[in-house]
Amino acid sequence: MIIAIDNTDEESLHEIAAAVMKAKRKIAPNARGTIVIGDERSLPHKVLQLLENKEADDE
Repeated sequence: MIIAIDNTDEESLHEIAAAVMKAKRKIAPNARGTIVIGDERSLPHKVLQLLENKEADDE
């Protein structure tokens, strides 16, 4: 699942991220997830880095 949120400030993004993490812990405590916060230009690079690190961890 990928969720993209824009037109808001960084403080609101952190509040949304906290709410998502809290819901994940309640609904699916054994699930794994990654939340990436950044600007449009840096996000594709950050997501690729996280996915590459995750694949290395899964091996």
